[in-house]
Amino acid sequence: MFINVAREDTSNGYFKNYFTIARVLTSDLYSKMNYSKIKSILNSIQNPIHSRIAPTPSGFLHKGNAFSFLLTWILVRKTGGTLTLRIDDIDKNRKRPDYLQDIFDTLHFLEIDWDKGAKNPNDFERYYSQHYFLKKYQKEIEILKDKNAVFECLCSRSEIQNRNSQNQNIYDGFCLNNFLMDNQKQTAFRMNTSYFENQTILINDCNQGNFEINLAQKMPYFIVQKKDKLPSYQLVSLIDDCQMNINFIVRGKDLISSTAAQLFLAKILDKRAFLESNFLHHNLILDKEENKISKSAGNKYDFFSIKYFKENGGTRENFLKEFCNWIEIEPKQNLQQILDIL
Repeated sequence: MFINVAREDTSNGYFKNYFTIARVLTSDLYSKMNYSKIKSILNSIQNPIHSRIAPTPSGFLHKGNAFSFLLTWILVRKTGGTLTLRIDDIDKNRKRPDYLQDIFDTLHFLEIDWDKGAKNPNDFERYYSQHYFLKKYQKEIEILKDKNAVFECLCSRSEIQNRNSQNQNIYDGFCLNNFLMDNQKQTAFRMNTSYFENQTILINDCNQGNFEINLAQKMPYFIVQKKDKLPSYQLVSLIDDCQMNINFIVRGKDLISSTAAQLFLAKILDKRAFLESNFLHHNLILDKEENKISKSAGNKYDFFSIKYFKENGGTRENFLKEFCNWIEIEPKQNLQQILDIL
């Protein structure tokens, strides 16, 4: 399925969106997130959806983010649920004030409202930053340590890459048998993904049904506490979802391994509500080279970002037309019109 991505027509100075330079990734496993699929999901939901939008302030939000946000908003509003804005800023090294501001600017541009969470950047910095809740995350890490589910890792990135020439991003468990000393300044805590005899994780996916992931193969020995002593995204996301009573999580298919890792953690930490949550992993938007668009891959300010889209003449109506194209419905003028046909 091809998508019209907007760009400026420099020949006459006004905005056009007729250039087909990206497409939605579809595969045998992930069907298109179109009107029929959304309608089917809504018909299967018996209780209100309590979900969240969870951007990271590590780059300007792109059209893939916006697609996911709008899909989440539609599912929540159509079922009479609640939507929480949670900003994942645990990685302080990649956070910038202009990226934080962009989150709110993008949501307002899309006319997405939320029920819980920060109202603006200042409100977020004063009350909602994940760095205010480090003790809460540390408590869960202590439980993992008590259950012998983690081990200390002293390896540097270069050491891991040198040991594993075939796949340099996969950690090989070199430190698996290390004792927990707690006095090593440059150590990370990694999960023993062989903790359970059965290493497959069952994922309940509303898009494709139930399927299994072998976590030990897809994300072996993932990190739960980094060398700077801050908790990792996998742990923080799980704990926040539990505290916020989230029961439905919308994500791109690129985060399936993260879902498996968080379900694995939830089982060890006895987070039953998370284990019973529903997930929807939707297809991705790719660039013309068929790479996913990403804030961390150089696409911080280009024609995929909402900021660029707006500053080059793109309107909310233009963007909704693209969104309607993605879900294969006739163009609508506003979000309420989309809700009305579902």
